[in-house]
Amino acid sequence: MRLNELFYITLGSASFATLVLWPKIQRYLEYRFLKFNEHGRDSILFGRKSKLFSDFDSLPTNSNGQRIILELGIGAGANLFSFPTSRKYFLIASDLHSYGRDSIQRKCTELGINFLSYLVLSADDLHDIESETLSGVVATLLLCSVPNVDKALIEIKRVLVPGGKYYFLDHVKEESNSVIRNLLQFLSWPFLIFFCGCNNRRDIKTNIEKAGFTFVTLETFLISKKLSYSPAASHIMGVAIK
Repeated sequence: MRLNELFYITLGSASFATLVLWPKIQRYLEYRFLKFNEHGRDSILFGRKSKLFSDFDSLPTNSNGQRIILELGIGAGANLFSFPTSRKYFLIASDLHSYGRDSIQRKCTELGINFLSYLVLSADDLHDIESETLSGVVATLLLCSVPNVDKALIEIKRVLVPGGKYYFLDHVKEESNSVIRNLLQFLSWPFLIFFCGCNNRRDIKTNIEKAGFTFVTLETFLISKKLSYSPAASHIMGVAIK
């Protein structure tokens, strides 16, 4: 075999592995990490999330009189422990894969949450969901990894009923004057993108504020004092109403 032929075969194999196989491997590894760390990071955010999701029962219903909530990027289901235990709403779970489908359904049963279905979809393409059919959309630590943030927000707004709410919590671009935090976030940026598809340099706050929601309330915070120098220390959390 000639050297140039070997080069092109190697290049083709590497390209196939990078463009086709790696995204699938990446999603699986991300899910396994979330499963392993199911109660770790979430234990820090549990109080904030419980308060954020506390009004599920009072959300407006759709034209069929149902109160349906969609969680995008549900992962291993860490948010479920912060959801209100109630039979007044139905949950549609979703992610880019179906690894956690059975586990999510089992957790919903154990926690007293009405599990409706599990959809494999991306936040920036909700074509399987009709317009104005959802009372709420939950997306935490998600917009850092979607291909198109603005398109995802358009889709979220489209599927919500008038008065429906989008609940968000994301780590965002560092805005403080801390040289160390900015430097660590910048240096970790390419590694996070490659290994878990996470872009920790996005200005998600501005994206949400310009998405055309009727009302947006949000707060910025550091995840914890112990993790204040983490590459993903800066967070925003809040609600956007259609």
